[in-house]
Amino acid sequence: KEDAEEIVQEVFLRIWRDRENLNPELSLKSFLFTIAYNSTVNALRKRAFEDQYRNMIGLSTISSDLATEKEINYRETLGLVEKAIDLLPPKRKQVFQMSRFEGLTYQEIADQLSVSVKTVNDHMNEALKFLRKNLKEYGILVWYLFIKM
Repeated sequence: KEDAEEIVQEVFLRIWRDRENLNPELSLKSFLFTIAYNSTVNALRKRAFEDQYRNMIGLSTISSDLATEKEINYRETLGLVEKAIDLLPPKRKQVFQMSRFEGLTYQEIADQLSVSVKTVNDHMNEALKFLRKNLKEYGILVWYLFIKM
C-alpha cells in the first residue's frame, strides 16, 4: 500500500514539475500511464536490489542485533549513493537515472531527450567515472552494489 501511494505521489509530482512542457495536443492518459508504469518498474527494481543486497549480506540468517546493524549500514550506503548521484550535473543525472533506474536503453534515452546515442554514452561514462571516484572512499562493496543496480 505504501509503495502504491508513493508511486501515485511521484506521478503527480512529475506532472507538476513537467507542467510547462506538457503538450495539450497529446494524450494525458498515455502520459500518466507511462509515468505510472516507469515509477512502478523503478519501485520493483529498487525492491529487488534491496532484496539482493540483503541476501548478499545474509540478513535473513543472522541474529537480530547484527541484522539491525547491517540494516543501518545498508541504509547509510544507499544514502551515500543517492548523495553522490545528486552531485551529478542535471542532464548527466537525468541520463543516469533513466538508464539505471528506469531501465531505458541508450537509444530510448537519446530519443526522449533529442540527443545522439553518443551523447548519452558520454554522459553515462562521465557519470560512472564521477560516481566511482566519489564512492571510492567507501570501499569496493559500495561500488559493486552500485554497478548491480
